[in-house]
Amino acid sequence: MSSAVSMLKVMFGINSTQAVGTDTLNILINNIPLIIVAFFVSLGGLNKFFDNANDAFYNKSTNRNRKVYGICCIVFVFVVLLLSTISLVGSSYNPFLYFRF
Repeated sequence: MSSAVSMLKVMFGINSTQAVGTDTLNILINNIPLIIVAFFVSLGGLNKFFDNANDAFYNKSTNRNRKVYGICCIVFVFVVLLLSTISLVGSSYNPFLYFRF
């Protein structure tokens, strides 16, 4: 029972260990752009922007503008995929890169 209590103290930072260390600060600093983007997207204000863009380019436009809007959406998805992949590859250690065959 005492080990459970000590584990709960560690989990909630009641004991003498640091709650925020250098590793935590490093991760936080490296992810500031992502945190800022996530904050603004979570506010919901972008819904009005995307609704207006959808109305302007898709609903009230010619066939050519619909194609341009569709191509822009596809390019946007691939750019986000590319940036996500770059972020994952850049922030992880892959032992296969250093394995000698």
